[in-house]
Amino acid sequence: MRKRWMMVIAVLVVGINSLLLFFDTEGKVDRISYVNEWVHAEEADMAEKLYKFGVLDAVEDNHVYYNESLGEFQEFLIDEGEEVSAGDPLFTYNVADFYETFNTLNSDSQRLDGEIDAIEDAITEMERYRVPDSGGVSNSTFSLDEEGLEIDLAESTTEAEFMREQYLIEKEKELAQKEAQLSSVESQLSELENTGDTITVESSYDGIVKNVSYDLGAPLVTIESSELEVVGELTEEERTRVEEGMDVEMTLGEQDVLVEGTIVFLSKTPKENSIDEERVYPFAISVDGEELGENEMLAGYHSNMTITLLDSPETVVLHEDVVFMNRVWKMNEEGLMIQKPIDRGIKMQELVEIAEGIEVGDIIAKSPEDEFRDEAPFITKLQSDDLTRDAIKDERSNWKEFLVTGLISR
Repeated sequence: MRKRWMMVIAVLVVGINSLLLFFDTEGKVDRISYVNEWVHAEEADMAEKLYKFGVLDAVEDNHVYYNESLGEFQEFLIDEGEEVSAGDPLFTYNVADFYETFNTLNSDSQRLDGEIDAIEDAITEMERYRVPDSGGVSNSTFSLDEEGLEIDLAESTTEAEFMREQYLIEKEKELAQKEAQLSSVESQLSELENTGDTITVESSYDGIVKNVSYDLGAPLVTIESSELEVVGELTEEERTRVEEGMDVEMTLGEQDVLVEGTIVFLSKTPKENSIDEERVYPFAISVDGEELGENEMLAGYHSNMTITLLDSPETVVLHEDVVFMNRVWKMNEEGLMIQKPIDRGIKMQELVEIAEGIEVGDIIAKSPEDEFRDEAPFITKLQSDDLTRDAIKDERSNWKEFLVTGLISR
């Protein structure tokens, strides 16, 4: 009989407490959170990376042509696989008509002079141009008068600066090539004036002779550029995440030589446009030629690449198991637990970047979430392992004051 009454009383106590909590619309009954563990928001370098395979390849193949109507071919002065520099002789031929050939070469010389002047003007104008610093966003357009050239730099300041640097690099390469072509034409003119019937065609490029057309088919000579780049392929999904100007770390060859580079080309069209097969998009990375030369890197060497998609140094991070969707449970300055909305950033392994919402050093509740209450006091299990005689005797810790404060607050 007594046991039955005890059970009835227990049920009544639980029921009354439940009703009190249910009808407590004004918060007169304390809601207490139970927290097993607290952690601190920390600082770390976060980055989102993409890992790809690639291969070293020549930046371009340059072709040299021979027009049989100009005269009779004599001989090749180079062989396949031979290394050549701009100005090295490639082949000779006897001209069919001195005056026609002279006028053609003279016209080519004047045309190249004009092209060189235009390129030099473009380089000068771009060097004078300064990307406006407008809080990370640039809305400018760079224009040149000749041929209505216009370069849209309406990107972020960083991207606009990258575009400017790439433009200058390309123009410097183009200028060097045109100057080499002009030198070759002037050499042919000089030789024609001296011999009256013979011309030696010189290379306008540095590189390796990739192919010689001994049957005089076009192109007559193909010279593979000595400048190397790393090339690879991206899937459709990866293509949407990768941009020109992104930094890349690579290991090359069997020696795993570590080099750094920058993405300078992203194809806007797939390698093969097929409905049945997954489309891939070629891309290219510029690398330091001197560094490749010092390590004797050759075309065909394979590469393991790490592309940095996003980078956030010295940012606030938390372990992913204390982040609940887009919120965390934080201890505020009054010692209460509050629910704090946050903006998530980069996720790297088990860490999550907190882009906005908390700061380094903030105290965050770990578990169990179903016991957490917004703007409520909390109870944390005593960590007996941390309670040592030395800790109690620590003169720097006024534990008596903390004990009294805790009792009064309850």
